[in-house]
Amino acid sequence: MESKDVSLIAKLDTYKVDKSANDNFVARGEEVIFTITTVFPNFSENPDSVKNTYKIVDTSTDLKILGVETATVGGENVLEEITASYTDETKGEYTIDLSDLIGTENINSGKPVIIAYKAEVLTDAGYQNAVNTFKNDTVTGKDDEKGYTGDVTLTKYAEDKKTALSGAEFKVGKKDGETVGEALYFVETSKGNYKLAKATEAGATQTVVVADDGTVKLTGLDEGTYHFIETKAPEGYSINKDGVDATIEKNDEAHVSIKAELTDTKLSSLPSTGGIGTTIFTIGGCLIMIVAAGLFFASRRKSAK
Repeated sequence: MESKDVSLIAKLDTYKVDKSANDNFVARGEEVIFTITTVFPNFSENPDSVKNTYKIVDTSTDLKILGVETATVGGENVLEEITASYTDETKGEYTIDLSDLIGTENINSGKPVIIAYKAEVLTDAGYQNAVNTFKNDTVTGKDDEKGYTGDVTLTKYAEDKKTALSGAEFKVGKKDGETVGEALYFVETSKGNYKLAKATEAGATQTVVVADDGTVKLTGLDEGTYHFIETKAPEGYSINKDGVDATIEKNDEAHVSIKAELTDTKLSSLPSTGGIGTTIFTIGGCLIMIVAAGLFFASRRKSAK
């Protein structure tokens, strides 16, 4: 009996699907690259792209898919041979159709499929993203990804560190080493609550205002150190020129909340009318004027003689 090398095509009902993101701890407005890795299914029973379909359906929450960046099957670029678009944007359903790659020879069966697409984070609460692969109408694999964000709550105190002060205004920049970057933009969601925004977004502002309870909360932030720069102090208090830092550590498994505090010094009271503070200057001024007048008249008499 003589041995012979043959190629076998596995017939599977399910195929492993792996979905990954290049960032799972994100800022609102950030663009994230998602990569889907799976295996092209077997259509040996009837390898006809007219009668069969192969689709990848991505369903996301709080994301806007911007388009497929790369698509390969067996290492070959197939970007021009697939179609990708929202089939139900209200539900976040985005379909990538690879049906034309079925062909009539089943040549792609068992080959690795790698799809990468870009999406924008829409909210300050992170994202959820699930993917299902379909051979005809049957699910052959699934996976999901989640993304998280950070928030900072700053409390404004008087010198006693107990009395909360309202009305202070701040600009917030992200630090790179010791350098504070340009002031970030935010949109107010309620009094004292702001979400990170793009400069072009309606209602975007670089100034955030402390609420009546002495706090201001910023949401939709990613990891890094944020520096609060006080631009206006509460009435009767002086601006704290040092400002304060708040650092968010990256966490790919949960949201992160940070708290920070900043105190202001009360302005010194002006001396009351007639007090020693004004009297001494008044007396001194009068004496100078009397001496000057005396010297003036003395000089006139000498000149007359």
